[in-house]
Amino acid sequence: MLSRLRHRLLAVAAAAGLTGALLTFGAAPPADAAVPATIPLKITNNSARGDAVHIYNLGTSLTTGQQGWADENGTFHAWPAGGNPPTPAPDASIPGPAAGQTKTIRIPKLSGRIYFSYGQKLDFRLTTGGLVQPAVQNPSDPNRDILFNWSEYTLNDGGLWLNSTQVDMFSAPYTVGVQRADGGVTSAGQLEPGGYHGVFDALRAQPGWGGLI
Repeated sequence: MLSRLRHRLLAVAAAAGLTGALLTFGAAPPADAAVPATIPLKITNNSARGDAVHIYNLGTSLTTGQQGWADENGTFHAWPAGGNPPTPAPDASIPGPAAGQTKTIRIPKLSGRIYFSYGQKLDFRLTTGGLVQPAVQNPSDPNRDILFNWSEYTLNDGGLWLNSTQVDMFSAPYTVGVQRADGGVTSAGQLEPGGYHGVFDALRAQPGWGGLI
């Protein structure tokens, strides 16, 4: 089973990257520095895909406790009131890098998810209780046929916690990493060569699992 990895980077800011995906962190301040209000997220697209990449940074502000989204400058925006039935959320997408390119955005102190999708933007809705997350196991979910994935993270005054979330859903492959104070990078989530297709081939060979792919 793929295990969830969580990294803590004490008093160090980092940058991350999503690719087809690869997330790589960089630009850390001195180890004794306080965690700043935002840190850089370096997004590198090694997917070799020609379709557009859309990035989303969604979560709960650790400053105000509000649910919302952050733009590419790291500015937090609270969600408007939702409805019943759920109403469309504002477009929180950030244009991602083209294949072979890198883009750096800022992420604020949130507890939430960084989504990325290929080709199509994700369809987010708001209920009276907050954001409705995509659920591919729901046959009526509008995101069911969109290629996407996400990484969970929390950035607070104590540092950064990050994982590649491949326990919750195994979709577009990507790697996450953090740049340490010594300049080196610690990464997780990298599959072995052929590993992506190997997982699906193994599932197809199991009775009753082929219909999930």
